[in-house]
Amino acid sequence: MNNQPVNQPINESQGQPVNENVAKPAGQTYTYQQQPASTQPNTQPPFNGSPSHSVKSKVRVPITKLDSFFTAAFFILSVIAVDFGLFGGFNLGYSIAVAALAVSLIIYASASRRFTVLGFIYAVSAVAISSVFTVYGSSFSKFIQFFAVWGLLELALLDFTGCGAYQKGSWKSGLDLLRLAFITPIEKLGVFFGSFREHNKQKQPGGKRFSAAIGGVLCAIPVLGIILPLLISSDAAFESLVNQTSFANVPRLFAAIIFGAVLFLYMFTAIFAAAKGVVAKKKEPSAKPNFGINPMGINGFLSVISFVYLTYLFSQLSYFFGAFSGFLPKDFTVSEYARRGFFEMTVICAINLFIVGVALIFTKRDEKGEVPLSTRGLCAFISVFSLAVIATVCAKLGLYMSDLGLTKLRVYTTVFSVMLAIIFLFVIVRLFIRRFPYFRACTVFIAVLGVAVSVVDVNSYIAYYNYEAHNVGILEELDVDYLAELGDAGVPYLIKLLDNKEFAEDAAQELYYKGYSYGEIDYNYFDENSDREFKPDYNDYDFRSYNVARIKAGKLIEENWDKICDIYVSTAKI
Repeated sequence: MNNQPVNQPINESQGQPVNENVAKPAGQTYTYQQQPASTQPNTQPPFNGSPSHSVKSKVRVPITKLDSFFTAAFFILSVIAVDFGLFGGFNLGYSIAVAALAVSLIIYASASRRFTVLGFIYAVSAVAISSVFTVYGSSFSKFIQFFAVWGLLELALLDFTGCGAYQKGSWKSGLDLLRLAFITPIEKLGVFFGSFREHNKQKQPGGKRFSAAIGGVLCAIPVLGIILPLLISSDAAFESLVNQTSFANVPRLFAAIIFGAVLFLYMFTAIFAAAKGVVAKKKEPSAKPNFGINPMGINGFLSVISFVYLTYLFSQLSYFFGAFSGFLPKDFTVSEYARRGFFEMTVICAINLFIVGVALIFTKRDEKGEVPLSTRGLCAFISVFSLAVIATVCAKLGLYMSDLGLTKLRVYTTVFSVMLAIIFLFVIVRLFIRRFPYFRACTVFIAVLGVAVSVVDVNSYIAYYNYEAHNVGILEELDVDYLAELGDAGVPYLIKLLDNKEFAEDAAQELYYKGYSYGEIDYNYFDENSDREFKPDYNDYDFRSYNVARIKAGKLIEENWDKICDIYVSTAKI
């Protein structure tokens, strides 16, 4: 029989008392659902004299009015996020939804636990990146920014609630982030539902009736999906009324509710568990020597690697550092020189990060719990060598881009190189300053870099640079096809090329076919009497689909449609 007190915290997996270091809101205690003790004597003898199995306790946390309010608020916001974001094409609607979710997260998490400046910076960075969805239209950039936004919100939640198991600032904080993002929503789903169920039973006399009412409302939703379309088709007056409300698109509404409910459960379960401090037990670092590999073995391995790198560096000085002087090795083109450098940087630096990480994690520490100075020194050398490689590659990329112009791959490669260099710098600092919070420093820097790159917009900058660099003679050639591939960002510069005799025909062809993406075209260029009609579709957008770059591009095509057709007709009839 389990004789644990009712209010004694129990570990879910082992049935043991939870570490009291687990943070929880002041004045609140955890309760647990257990089977009541039997009043009848146990007449069945234990099997082989072993004690009977203890009943596994279920974690239950107290529910406050704040919890109830934000549970409802996050459900509504989840539905709105799906409708505004997914069904709005990830434009203005998505920016609004993320901003609302971030504000709610800040209020709920900080009110339940505490407010932190760093958590606020993460949340604001997420909102700043999501706001770019309204201004620019690059699909590839949005794909990266989508994950960046939710990663930053997870970091904000982690910092506000302090629910991580490991010391803040350590690389192990990354494990807390992964746990909160992928494990907690599933692992703590029972805690979320069970806590609210116990709250309804014990704290509210009408709790069961309330739960039954909610269940009835949810069951009515799929039935309405059948009834409403029938009512709309049966009566014109009712159809007009519905078309003026949010129920105009019934399938979209129900899809938003269903997907929103899934998003809510996945998102709010993690938020709830973090706010209540039941994500994971704290694991305090130990100052005592721990198990690990003998430092002499690690140092021997690192010494061999360092010697090879040092030899390689001296043997390749003319190749590596040739990029800084602007000349190429014999029989090398600019493209071959830069591409080979990037491949080397990617492979070498990735291996170096892995080597340094493994060495620092698995080396046996001294009495003070520190990695020996000799090991840190060798790791520092490998990191400095990596910085030299990255600096050389950045110079090669600069030579590459000055000769051939910018592309998305070249720009993102440069950004990645800068990010990798900063990570190595933070690693070097951490090697000699034990308390340096390098994980936090890395995430803050990456957040700031992500905001900067998002605000500038890679596609817009590429289009601007390539066009202007060609005009002033820096670039000998201008790739009109690539300008068209840049989407909304390339349209303004294609319009300008209509006045350039060298590129007018190519630009007109690209713009004519792009017209199908921005509206309806009713024009037969083989028929001289055919009307040149272009109907832009931006007038049909609602606020959820609003995007500045797309509307601007559509208006430019509409305003220059006659010029586009004139040039295109002369080309098409040849």
